[in-house]
Amino acid sequence: MSMMDYSLKSVSEVSLADAAALFTLAFTGYIAGHVEMNATGLAALIARDNVDLNASRIQMLGEQAVGIALIARQGWSSRVAAMGIIPEMQGKKAGRWLLEQLLAEARNRSEEVMVLEAFEQNTRAVALYKGMGFEIVRRLYGYTADQIEARGAAEAQEIDPLEFGKQVAREGAANLPWQVSGATFMRSGAPAKAYQLGEAYALVIPSTENAVLRGLFVGGGARKQGQAARMLRSLAALYPGRKWVVPQLCPEEYGGFFEQMGFQRAPLHQVQMLCEL
Repeated sequence: MSMMDYSLKSVSEVSLADAAALFTLAFTGYIAGHVEMNATGLAALIARDNVDLNASRIQMLGEQAVGIALIARQGWSSRVAAMGIIPEMQGKKAGRWLLEQLLAEARNRSEEVMVLEAFEQNTRAVALYKGMGFEIVRRLYGYTADQIEARGAAEAQEIDPLEFGKQVAREGAANLPWQVSGATFMRSGAPAKAYQLGEAYALVIPSTENAVLRGLFVGGGARKQGQAARMLRSLAALYPGRKWVVPQLCPEEYGGFFEQMGFQRAPLHQVQMLCEL
């Protein structure tokens, strides 16, 4: 087998069900846990992450699909939202070939950067990305808390998630990870709920057992005044008895806040990576 035996086709050429089945197979043994993708879940991922199905690729070896890459795009940037190779083709440089094509296609679209996140403990994947020109921007941590002390009434007021995204876009750091950027948050909708309390803003995805804190933001002029802690305690009053989860998307420079609030750091963490094109 040579690299010339590979070819590509657009994910838009196959059904969501077929793409989801390939996704599940390609993520067999994933370091972060079992992945079971279906058409509904894939559609939600596409909507949330602004995935361009025409730019997303299925890697073929003859008539066999051996890899998949989902590409999100906005402006002059793109992101590898997911990339996986089926188990029997791993370790045979199939992933390197696929990533080479993705970078070449991004350059042909005149994009300036490609970004991605990867678990740093997935050393083989991180080595591949570094070898292809990606550099680590920062580490991204996740946190959990079995409970948060709720003080006072549930004072936070629900707002349109669009407004939360606008606040992050206006005042957030310029190089936030794609998934917690203002542009991404502005695409949020149910079941996500956004809240405001003073100059603090939060985006939460609640369930009967857990509350996933997707974003917590305080306007620049009001930082270091305890407003984030007040918001978190108000959310705890709104969602009593929930276990709180912060996904592994929290930039390392902000993680100390959660540790001070009694959260435990998740055992796995990601690296935010960027390749200038």
